[in-house]
Amino acid sequence: MKRLILCLLAVAMAASATTLSGALTTDNAFSLYLSTSPTVQGTFVTSGADWATTYPFAGVALTPGTTYYLQVDGYNSGGPGSIIGSFTLSDSSFQFANGSQSLTTDTTDWTYSYTGFGAAALTPTDWGVNGVGPWGTRPGIDPSAHWIWDSNYDYSTSDLYFETAITPTGSGVPEPASMGLLGAGLVALGLMARRKRSA
Repeated sequence: MKRLILCLLAVAMAASATTLSGALTTDNAFSLYLSTSPTVQGTFVTSGADWATTYPFAGVALTPGTTYYLQVDGYNSGGPGSIIGSFTLSDSSFQFANGSQSLTTDTTDWTYSYTGFGAAALTPTDWGVNGVGPWGTRPGIDPSAHWIWDSNYDYSTSDLYFETAITPTGSGVPEPASMGLLGAGLVALGLMARRKRSA
């Protein structure tokens, strides 16, 4: 009986876990990480090496009550360098630096460093909204997202470390499906207990 209750609770909690998804690209290449420390490179999520390709990802689960840092290591191998992306949280248990469950690359909610994540954070330079030349529109990325880099995006080579926070709100509400599953499980347990007492 206890095992069944624990199993139902685990399933309900898993079904209501907040997930992170998004899409991004970088001129020229990037690696995306999710960390619980602003100064430590986090767990690898995805990467890309063609700025003309949008790289989507989905289903990255967040542990309730934990503060996270979304980290992008962007590498420019010549010509213009810049990153662009848009990101979404599945529910209100967490929020991005802008206080909502949706975030795009911008100069307000992101910082960057020349030496590593969390080191000597600087404000990025805005190089234009999705659709601006020389990159054009990146499909799968929010139209309001901006290309961001440092103030001189034309280095022959450069490696920049971009970062933004994802914080718990303490106001997450379980999804209706999860509550329904838990409720059905509790009703079944009640019926089983009643049957056992009758016997």
